[in-house]
Amino acid sequence: MGRKPLGDVSKSHMMRIRMSESERLEIDTAAESAGVTTSAWARDLLLSAARASAVPKKKAAVKKMP
Repeated sequence: MGRKPLGDVSKSHMMRIRMSESERLEIDTAAESAGVTTSAWARDLLLSAARASAVPKKKAAVKKMP
């Protein structure tokens, strides 16, 4: 039995993040609860955050004084 297919997009880049043992355990537990690998859980969360922060914020309307 081999690993699951990667789908259409090959994931060839890696990101390393320093964390404590307790932080890693917390992340592993969250991923397990979601039924996915730690990598998939972290990737989905990071991409969601990145996409949400990339949305331009609307500027407050400025009224011109007569």
